[in-house]
Amino acid sequence: MSTTIKPKLDTQLKRQISQGMSERRTEQTSQQLESLKNLGQAIKQSHADQRAVANATHAVNHIQSKDDVTSNSDSTRLYTRQGKLENLNASDIADPEVEDAEDRFVRHKNEKSDTQEAQQVARDQDEFYQVKDRGNTIKEDSQGYYIDAYAPEHEKAGVRVSITHDKAVISGSRKAEAEESNARGKMVTNNFQTFREEFKFDTPVVANGMTRERSGDYIRFFIPKLGVSDGSDES
Repeated sequence: MSTTIKPKLDTQLKRQISQGMSERRTEQTSQQLESLKNLGQAIKQSHADQRAVANATHAVNHIQSKDDVTSNSDSTRLYTRQGKLENLNASDIADPEVEDAEDRFVRHKNEKSDTQEAQQVARDQDEFYQVKDRGNTIKEDSQGYYIDAYAPEHEKAGVRVSITHDKAVISGSRKAEAEESNARGKMVTNNFQTFREEFKFDTPVVANGMTRERSGDYIRFFIPKLGVSDGSDES
């Protein structure tokens, strides 16, 4: 019986020894991997530090070389678009200003204002947008008011004079169509215009007593004053 127990003990002992050695190797392997990982990170960080130092050194050298160039105004030269060298002073070389949001807003506002002003100037100089004086006049005497309204024969149907309260209103419209042909083609222009002019009376008038007569390209309207019994002697 003792012979049977001893082999079992030897087998268990060998198994325990083998398991212990396996765990030891696993632990050593993990430690080696961790060391290699740390070593790799250290090497990577070292390379990054070297690159940072190199970049900083390059930047310092670039700034110094730029300062040397700008300080030597006699030898500073610049190529133009035509490939011609021009001598520059140190004061001509300036760092570009960075435009912030507020400056950009102000610049856009000024540009818009300048554009609107230019458009208004062009509009004011264009006869199409200007008020045209048709030469209408008003005169007064003791009998009443005399209004000469411009109404040439071909436009007389489009001119109206109305009396409302203390003023006379001359209004009307006219239109024209022109066509011109040439070697390049044909051009057609259509114009339509309305006009209105007001004259105020300083004294009350009799609107239904208004008379009219033609005088050349004008129509003379006479509006008697209120209280005048006989308006037949007016000029």
